[in-house]
Amino acid sequence: MKLKDFDFTPSLFKDYCVFNKEMLKDEYLKAFLNSIDKEYCIFLKKDDCINSFHQSLTLLISSKELVGFLEILLKTNLHLNYNLSFYEFESKGLTRKTYFYTLKYNPSTRDIFFYKQIIDLQRTKDKKAFEFKRIWHKEAYILKEDKTIISKNKTNFIINNYASTLLSHSLLKEFSLSQIKTPIIKDIKRLDDKSLSCLKIDFALLNEAHNIQELMEKLFKKEFAFNLNRLDIFVALSFILALNFIPAKEHNKLYQFLINKHLTSYEAIQKYLIKTIFITQTAMLCFISHQRKKYQCLNLLKLFLADKFAMSLTQGTIQLIEDYTRLTYMIKELVNLNIKSLKRMQAEHDSLVSILNIKQIPKSKKLKIDTSFLDLKLPKNFKLLKNEKELYLQGLEHKNCVYTRKHRINQGLSAIYNLNLKEIDYTLELTKNRKNQFSIYELKERFNQTPPKEVSLYVKNILKELNNKALSQNLET
Repeated sequence: MKLKDFDFTPSLFKDYCVFNKEMLKDEYLKAFLNSIDKEYCIFLKKDDCINSFHQSLTLLISSKELVGFLEILLKTNLHLNYNLSFYEFESKGLTRKTYFYTLKYNPSTRDIFFYKQIIDLQRTKDKKAFEFKRIWHKEAYILKEDKTIISKNKTNFIINNYASTLLSHSLLKEFSLSQIKTPIIKDIKRLDDKSLSCLKIDFALLNEAHNIQELMEKLFKKEFAFNLNRLDIFVALSFILALNFIPAKEHNKLYQFLINKHLTSYEAIQKYLIKTIFITQTAMLCFISHQRKKYQCLNLLKLFLADKFAMSLTQGTIQLIEDYTRLTYMIKELVNLNIKSLKRMQAEHDSLVSILNIKQIPKSKKLKIDTSFLDLKLPKNFKLLKNEKELYLQGLEHKNCVYTRKHRINQGLSAIYNLNLKEIDYTLELTKNRKNQFSIYELKERFNQTPPKEVSLYVKNILKELNNKALSQNLET
């Protein structure tokens, strides 16, 4: 490949020129680059132009949103003489990082290697382009020809070939879709991004199955007596996983519930929740372990019970149903779909808590608490529970299922405290928003009893003071 083969349109970046991918002879790489063409701009490192297309060639891939911002920035600030550098920009009301992908390709193995990076940009002295002041390596990926992806985040290497990884990655999604050659592609394209990110299915199976029924039967290596083609892929996956937690005689009851209520797609379930039960879509997701795999799926048993008690549904009832179903998933017990009263559900919930206490005696494994909670300056009577054993003992002492919240804690969504006020202990769960403003997620006495209003007011006043202090400090900086 010669120098003249490339398009030398003036670039926004000092050491890069706009890349003309049409000159590529390698059809596999060309197909990959064409698949990202709508959302990204591609640049070539100028030093590589004199070489043949070997591994030394480096491509820089940037979102068109960022490129558009940079073009405007250069144009409108041409007269300014001060040094202009940054790694964040605002678009559509949101602050975004200056993310780039650096891509290399091995034509002999067809390995596509790329970094996701934050690049600190600095305007060049002639004010016509940007140069790289600092590069932060965030994530590394190698995409193999067989659609196995090797990813590295900090120090961990992860190897998988799940559809969830390939179809939820912004750079890989369209290319991966183009590699599916069976009619099931139409079902895949109907799914939204959240559903795609939960499809823990070997990507190769998508090229072996022609419909959803066949896909599920290949995935679980068994036949099902239900027409799964009436459900979308994510709902079908969630349904099959839910069958493991209800008696066989109740399987058809759950299936008919989904069909009769027209809850056959994730989109339909979201609309139904907002219209009739007022639960957000994320509250319906849960983790279920099956055959040594952990799936994130829809909590269809929670949906069934919430619909059953819809006339008397409160936030407390929703929380009880969620805790009840999650407990069954954790200790692999069966959910009672015939339950007729909330009092009976509470009794079964408490029974499951007792079973959990017997089955699970965790070690002092540290919880992955978000640093914002660790830095929160609360009074000494707020004791942060920092490991699984403390969390477990809190639930044992207070007769609640607070231990099931460890997944929320490890995801950085909340933190659990033991609040001691006037010699009485309470279980307190705090959450936060994107601006690190803290609020009460749940506050309970023993046996999940609601505490006096003055206890809740006490916590709210402390959080209000801390939130206001944080806001004022942010304004000063």
